[in-house]
Amino acid sequence: MAKQLIVTADDFGLSPGVNTGIVTAHTTGIVTGTSLMVNMPFARDAMRLAADAPGLAVGLHLNLTSGVPLTRARHLIDGQGHFLSLPRVAAAVTFDARAVRDARVEWEAQAEAFLSMRSQVAAVDSHHHLHTHPRLLDAALTLARELGAPLRWPLDGCHLAASDWLDAKASLLTALTVLQRVRLRRKGVLSTDHFCGLYLMGERFTPANLQRVIEGLRTGYTELMCHPAQVDDELRRITSYAEPRAWEMAALTSPALRASLTASGVELATWNDLKERVA
Repeated sequence: MAKQLIVTADDFGLSPGVNTGIVTAHTTGIVTGTSLMVNMPFARDAMRLAADAPGLAVGLHLNLTSGVPLTRARHLIDGQGHFLSLPRVAAAVTFDARAVRDARVEWEAQAEAFLSMRSQVAAVDSHHHLHTHPRLLDAALTLARELGAPLRWPLDGCHLAASDWLDAKASLLTALTVLQRVRLRRKGVLSTDHFCGLYLMGERFTPANLQRVIEGLRTGYTELMCHPAQVDDELRRITSYAEPRAWEMAALTSPALRASLTASGVELATWNDLKERVA
């Protein structure tokens, strides 16, 4: 079996600079797909750009922590009607069944909004990987099955030698996905064989580290998560993870990268290739 690499750029629709950065990282770099935050103000602009990049697979980036919901989502919002922060949303869905119901209804609305702009969802993932939360996973699995789409499974096998907060966060998520993988299989939802990206963010996202990841890929399909962007003021306003996206952009469009793929026997692929493998 060959080594197939799906490179997914998250947060399509987050800001104009994210949108143009992702499309540029596709046309001049190795990005093969992206995932759209349909509730964000620049989502339709993102889809217009994607229409001119037919090779870019577009999936759904389920969101409960950024912007304004499409539904009432009463137990997931603050007094201004914006989504709560990640820690507060995580606590809400952990301890309040009403928040879990709000999340399910909101995600269904986001899927409907996506389909109003594009006829097919390439794949499903989520902002901050919230779909792996034990109380939200069933909703995500059901939605993926209904959409006929694969679901990201962030069981990261591309650990880089380091020890910091990023490692702790990534290791916690990896442990969570290990424990719950049986639920993915029972639902019959498709995912990649491998995943990379949790340990490859911020200052670690360099051409050298990206080459190390490529050289270490295993046979089968691997998804590489990334966040390229042309950093703009809107992005800086929305998230603290802004400037590092320029570093990711530079690494993903490095001229030497395609040669590294060829030398390592790695082929770029899309979610549609994965679906065809099991069809």
